[in-house]
Amino acid sequence: MTAGAPPAAKRLTAAIQGAPATVSTIASQTGGAVQGTDALEALANAGLTILDEKGNLHPQLAEATPTIENGLWTVFPDGRMETTWKIKQSAVWQDGAGVTSGDVAFTARVEQDKDLGRVRNANYDLIDRIETPDPYTVVVTWLRPYIAANAMFSTLVPKHLLEQTLDEDKGNFFDLPYWSAQFIGAGPYKVQDWVADSHVVFRANELFVLGPPKIDVIEVRFIQEPNTLMANLLAGDVQLTMGRSLSPEQAVSIRDRWQGGRVVSQASGTLIAFPQFLNPNPPIVTDARFRRALYYALDRKEMAETLGSGLAPQADTFLDPEEPEYRELETSIVRYEYDAAQASRILEDLGYTREGDGFFHDPSGQTLSLELRSTGAELTRKTTSSVAAYWQRSGIQVDLNLFPNAQFRDRQYVATFPAFTLFNQPSTIFFFTDNLHSRMARTPENGFGGGNNYARYMNPDFDTLVDRAFATIPWNDRMALFRQLMHKVTDELIVMPIFYSSQVTIISGQLRGVSPSKIWNAEQWDLVSTPGS
Repeated sequence: MTAGAPPAAKRLTAAIQGAPATVSTIASQTGGAVQGTDALEALANAGLTILDEKGNLHPQLAEATPTIENGLWTVFPDGRMETTWKIKQSAVWQDGAGVTSGDVAFTARVEQDKDLGRVRNANYDLIDRIETPDPYTVVVTWLRPYIAANAMFSTLVPKHLLEQTLDEDKGNFFDLPYWSAQFIGAGPYKVQDWVADSHVVFRANELFVLGPPKIDVIEVRFIQEPNTLMANLLAGDVQLTMGRSLSPEQAVSIRDRWQGGRVVSQASGTLIAFPQFLNPNPPIVTDARFRRALYYALDRKEMAETLGSGLAPQADTFLDPEEPEYRELETSIVRYEYDAAQASRILEDLGYTREGDGFFHDPSGQTLSLELRSTGAELTRKTTSSVAAYWQRSGIQVDLNLFPNAQFRDRQYVATFPAFTLFNQPSTIFFFTDNLHSRMARTPENGFGGGNNYARYMNPDFDTLVDRAFATIPWNDRMALFRQLMHKVTDELIVMPIFYSSQVTIISGQLRGVSPSKIWNAEQWDLVSTPGS
């Protein structure tokens, strides 16, 4: 570099294993979010607050995160509550327009609109009203307590660019080029070039409220074929992967062959066997003792090592150990280690006898048999097959049913599995509401589309405790309720976690400041000329 010449631009090449049609998760939900969309949005847009990789909330466009302690979060005696945000006056959209309280109110309007033809964020229905007393103050009144209220508005929609279309041409709202090539956000990087099914180039947003990014240009390539992605990494053409990409086997292969950086694994979900609680076949499925026998029969540690390539551990509960609640609930988890002999003893105590054919039989001589059903990604299918093999080895005849992914659209078929089904599910505290509450059970009354309570577990007392926990704002009081719930779920094995699925992030040795599990601080990323410097 000659004297006085500007330094060369820092350029990062990243990749996602998918081909998003948009930079926004709000727009992507019209047809189901494509893998990697959330990564693009984290680069291009911003919200009032943002979660870090540990689940801690930080102010982003807002001056502070509402809490009970700072007086920005108030719970009223009648059960309603109020949260207040002050928007930083330095916060601007990438076209230079200021971010205002009107943008927050407009975002809620978009999220609440049932005519936009998208899967909505139902939590916005908990909002009673939004007041904007000045351009930088937002006061939200909630119909009832909601523990994640201060994490809402994690991405915003610009009123000045989109309100007219929403008012006059709602049917084409999500067809606007705004959502891809012409995207204007409030995040650290702005879209410079968008090539559908190929890549997007982002340039540093010098106006970003938290300061200009250290890396000048980030190109994100859309690489759907895993072998192509691996070749790009090994050749040094890609320095970072975003979102869930390579399988555990592929990640280990890269780790063993790639010297350019590090391969980091983080839990991204939990592989869980759901028992059928509504008219199961055989009926013994609803007996917790039977479920314990089946759980003892599973060497989940071995499955995590072989199927998950040792990138994530066995799961004793649905909750990711990295979630902030885990350490508070850990002592409430009832744990079961692999013990085939104990599994046999429990089945014998239940009246079953292992006969010469190797299978258990009931007192009438009928073979103990059940169906295990699943669909989905390769890891889910392999795990389901492994569970079936362990149960077969333990003397239970298993009908393994790996149905086509397309059949997942048949809601009645998915809901009415006879005995057990296995899926990969999110591993957050909201599993209690999304996967175990009665209102989320798939029943004939709701057209088998209630939600993700695949077990169809319906217990009014349990629901009441869940509702209390999610309506309790003080942390210690809330954790006391969650401990009761966690003990019940793991003691009775209402669901049967197998092991955690992993999200693998591959990070160049020249890249600094990247969180392997979540993009939340892209403005702090940096590239150095020498790895390890």
